[in-house]
Amino acid sequence: MTLMRVQSVAILAAIVCLLVAGGASAEVARISPSDFNVGGEDLINIYGSGLLGTVATEVVFDGADAYEPSFAADDHLLVWVPVHVLLIEGQHTLVVRSIDATGVRLHGPVTFTVHAPGVADGPPQLTLPEGVVAYAENRDGSAVVTFEAVAADANGPVDVGCVPPSGSTFPLGRTTVTCTASNLSGSTEGSFSVLVTDATPPVVTVPGDMISDESVVTFTASATDDLDGDVAVICSPASGSSFSQGTTIVTCRAYDSHFNQGSASFAVVVTAGPPALVLPANIVEEADSASGTVVNFVASTLDGSPVTCTPPSGSTFALGTTVVNCSATNSDGTSAASFTVTVMDTTPPAINAPAVFFEATSAAGANATYSVTATDLVDGNVAVSCTPASGSFFPFGETEVTCTATDSRFNGDSAVFTLTVQDTTAPEIVSISATPGSLWPPDHKMVNVVVAVVAVDAVDPSPVSTILSVSSNQPQNGTGDGDTPNDWTITGPLTLQLRAERSGGKERIYTITVQTIDINGNIATSTVEVRVADSKRRSSR
Repeated sequence: MTLMRVQSVAILAAIVCLLVAGGASAEVARISPSDFNVGGEDLINIYGSGLLGTVATEVVFDGADAYEPSFAADDHLLVWVPVHVLLIEGQHTLVVRSIDATGVRLHGPVTFTVHAPGVADGPPQLTLPEGVVAYAENRDGSAVVTFEAVAADANGPVDVGCVPPSGSTFPLGRTTVTCTASNLSGSTEGSFSVLVTDATPPVVTVPGDMISDESVVTFTASATDDLDGDVAVICSPASGSSFSQGTTIVTCRAYDSHFNQGSASFAVVVTAGPPALVLPANIVEEADSASGTVVNFVASTLDGSPVTCTPPSGSTFALGTTVVNCSATNSDGTSAASFTVTVMDTTPPAINAPAVFFEATSAAGANATYSVTATDLVDGNVAVSCTPASGSFFPFGETEVTCTATDSRFNGDSAVFTLTVQDTTAPEIVSISATPGSLWPPDHKMVNVVVAVVAVDAVDPSPVSTILSVSSNQPQNGTGDGDTPNDWTITGPLTLQLRAERSGGKERIYTITVQTIDINGNIATSTVEVRVADSKRRSSR
């Protein structure tokens, strides 16, 4: 039994990453074995969770002796039981001490028994493998796995029953095997994991080394996997590539569904032949006119031979797809190949939609006409549809107009501009008069005068008129005729007083300036005259 446990330790490091599963809490779940015979030295397995300390991990036997495990994982410790413990018959204890930077965590105690030889006072001691790793051997990923599970008590070997049993076909992945051994004192149960994994890469089959007098070389490569069957192969350079003169190593790789890589290589030797063309990939360009667009490209050969292409680089390529045929010639012959140039029109028309400031024809607004155009790189001028349409009635103020245009290839765009109906026209003064229009006699008295204004406005039905100023062709305080200053006074919006006097017997002309304002602040001005006649003119009447 001791030899088997030593062998288990030897393979443990190889499989620990596959068998360890961390626990959510810190505890000792079980130990194996839990019974020992007096004498010798033996290993004990401690299973649980949260067993590892960040600083150190120790197993303390009988509350006195602390030992470091031979193997330590968060859910499994393997430690040698001290010889002096195994020399003392009876029950013993162990405690796992997990030492962290912040303190010490204790797990246990857990008891185990040391029996005197020949005394069957406990269940059998069960010895199991720590874990078994096997490689898939069938198309479904399974494998036949055999293992050894033994048990014994003081009277000798005891039969062990395992589920699944040794020699079963295990599926791909991890399977837990549970084993039980019993005697008259009771039963011992333990478990371990069987991991069936796919570590076999696909087998890649490539041709032997190839010799060619042509630069373009084709070949066939394949790959087969034990589990996946035929799998895809990627070769570099690929079959059908242009190979330069000399030797090129082609490497082909294949991966199975478990990411195992298989590879194989072979040589391609190009001895001579026509020049190898190096052409661009198929080109896609945007048209910039009805003729298409100018396209530049580079075509060359591996040996430096000149290349002729039709159409040549720098040509104007029409809308649609054009095949460019290229060829090159050297002393060994001529090579020819082609690629395509596709000229597309995905650019929508450009809409010219300027803002417009219209004059209102009424208080409600105005019928407005406007002009919006659209130009396409390929189609030229295209039709434009606007909402509201030109000629519609627009209310007073700002209105957004949305215009759309679509070219013959259904590339569409839209634009929004603002149409403003405004009132910037001053009222029209139809007539203006003053009553009285002449003052007589020139007795230096103030005379009440009323101004009448008739004005119309397209937007404002009632523009407001007021006297803005009064002036005279004579000074207010001239010589002669007994002039008196302050010859006029504005008494109301359209009323005023004028003094009936003149200077030197000559005619005085009062000029009354009137302003008319509509509701939007547009102003019109006009004048009306009131006269104080001279003596000659008066006498002529």
